[in-house]
Amino acid sequence: MRRYLRNLTEALSLITLPATIGLALTAREFVTLVLGKKWLGVIAPLELLAFYASFRSISAVLGQLLTALRETRFLMWNNLAAVVLMPTAFYIGSRWGTAGIAWGWIVAYPLIAVPVYQRAFRRIGMSTREYLGVVRPSLNGCLAMVLVVGVLKWAIPSTWSPYIRLAVEVTGGVVAYVIVLTKFHADRLRAFASLLRRLRSPKDAEAGEGVAVG
Repeated sequence: MRRYLRNLTEALSLITLPATIGLALTAREFVTLVLGKKWLGVIAPLELLAFYASFRSISAVLGQLLTALRETRFLMWNNLAAVVLMPTAFYIGSRWGTAGIAWGWIVAYPLIAVPVYQRAFRRIGMSTREYLGVVRPSLNGCLAMVLVVGVLKWAIPSTWSPYIRLAVEVTGGVVAYVIVLTKFHADRLRAFASLLRRLRSPKDAEAGEGVAVG
């Protein structure tokens, strides 16, 4: 179970973290070009919820893990707590508009997610350090992406077309992410690619289950 959680979390983080954080970084340009100026009010909620989605995308695996471990009673009580806590946070945040509701989600959700992490880690014998090591490559790549996109936003003249600004920011972020992964985490990429090749082969699928990426 620990091996499966490592592999799934690493796969999801490598794909979803750059996508969601990239959307948060370019939300203003994206909304302006795709939805139009009348939707400018959703930029702040989109930025906040995109960052939230980066965390939610990898934490969702834990619920499936605990279900497989027959922790359904714990999940039931956790979901009931969410039914009470989340709407309360939304109601309080609504005083500050849609951005406040988004902040309510971000502030309240960890109170629901942390107990799930604690229960899952205890059941499978995984440490927080081991889990963070799994997502470290994608986090490092995303940090580089944030820095590069931030510099580009500052350096690109305001007179440039929004289409060009968005294209340059997206390209710069993707390049920064890929460079960090290939430069500092090439071993993780090779190990993950090797596992995928084994799982794609019907003959080696069973053998691939015994291969640990981490």
